[in-house]
Amino acid sequence: MDLKKKDQFSYILWFLILSSVLLYMAQGDVHYHDFVLKESNFTRLCSTKSMLTVNDSFPGPEIRVHKGDTLYVNVFNEGTYGVTIHWHGVKQPRNPWFDGPEYITQCPIPAGTNFTYQVLFSEEEGTLWWHAHSDWTRATVHGVIIILPAIGTTYPFPKPDAEQTIVIVSIGMLHCPNDSCAGPDGNRLASALNNLTFANPSLDVLEAYYRNISAYYEPDFPNEPPNFFNFTAESLLTDNVTLSQQATKVKMLEYNETVEIVFQGTNVMNSGENHPMHLHGFRFYVVGRGLGNFDNVTDPLTYNLIDPQEVNTVPIPKDGWAAIRFKASNPGVWYMHCHFDRHMSWGMDTVFIVKNGDTEETSVRRPPSYMPPCDTSSLAGLMQSMFQKEE
Repeated sequence: MDLKKKDQFSYILWFLILSSVLLYMAQGDVHYHDFVLKESNFTRLCSTKSMLTVNDSFPGPEIRVHKGDTLYVNVFNEGTYGVTIHWHGVKQPRNPWFDGPEYITQCPIPAGTNFTYQVLFSEEEGTLWWHAHSDWTRATVHGVIIILPAIGTTYPFPKPDAEQTIVIVSIGMLHCPNDSCAGPDGNRLASALNNLTFANPSLDVLEAYYRNISAYYEPDFPNEPPNFFNFTAESLLTDNVTLSQQATKVKMLEYNETVEIVFQGTNVMNSGENHPMHLHGFRFYVVGRGLGNFDNVTDPLTYNLIDPQEVNTVPIPKDGWAAIRFKASNPGVWYMHCHFDRHMSWGMDTVFIVKNGDTEETSVRRPPSYMPPCDTSSLAGLMQSMFQKEE
């Protein structure tokens, strides 16, 4: 082979290799995992108890992928009640069917059945986590997701010189062996956003929206609270006190519109708590923070619009506020809630429905044909059948 032909052959070979690498980087790898949920005995702090776990491990198995990869997780529910899994911090572009929060994007996976999640790692890098998103099962059903940079790239920051151990102390948990911690008149406490306590429907919101069944939710989540007062007052308020309304109200958003949300903490008589507010399907910019009551005239003048922090969860101080902005560029049904389980179960949550754009690439993907059925998977239905058997 003469030199000219050898050069041509080398060019072609390198072109094919480079094309293969670029194609791999664009499409990413495909990973498969099996999650078997069942009760297992674990001993912690000298106490042995049975708990729901994944693959007999606590915490659950580690997931390790690269940016741009696709993950399929087949969840086998060998427990006794319905469960869902959420991929915390993963955007899931146009793919809300596999986001995971119960009665928001799916109904729980019934006991004795399985469901396969498709997880799209489109733009994430770093360490995230997966966890159950049904009732209180997140306490034991969770694990880490390590997302490495795409093949051929590196993290945009140097490797640290040393590892540091960080201990996070949880505050706000009370040991309550009797009824001394009950709410007024023995009633259960409630949480609210804009005086609205979110009520889970019997059909998940995504299915209802996609099938145009409007009876399961109302598209009029309020833009502001019904009454404005000193949200961080040190004295007890007795005037204009209103109980929260319990309803399934959602907020409708046009595709690609810019959204600003101001979270105002409440701390009347120093009885409030901080709230980690988490938004599914998006990362948002924290453009402002402050203490006291938000002033919509002066506080926006202090916004950081140059290099704001970009996150998926923001801590709201009990005696202050935080303002976020994001662009509604991910069509679908997306959950927003406080990430304290007890607050979420009390109703400190709501739903954003981002409408489709004008093209298929800006519209929600078609649903899979194997979504868990809502009429047989709910815990309420399971409990009702148990009571019927006892009778």
